[in-house]
Amino acid sequence: MSGDLAAEGRYLRSCERLEALYACWEGWGSPMTSPGARGSVVVHPLLREIRVLELAVDRLGSRARPARMGRAPTAVPGLPPPLSRVK
Repeated sequence: MSGDLAAEGRYLRSCERLEALYACWEGWGSPMTSPGARGSVVVHPLLREIRVLELAVDRLGSRARPARMGRAPTAVPGLPPPLSRVK
């Protein structure tokens, strides 16, 4: 169970970081681009970090939630078994 609590804690901390990043980005006027090192236009660093953190939150969220609740539907009395494919 401690693994579940640790995963949930990482998920909650990542959500807090994501909210803080959004607040900072919106405070700067929600810039989409910024000048790059050689004068080219690049994706704003905060926006890039938001994208990466959104992916991390999605992955951590799937680990924090149980994959399945209860028994498989085929174990429920009265339901027919799943159809099998005919080759």
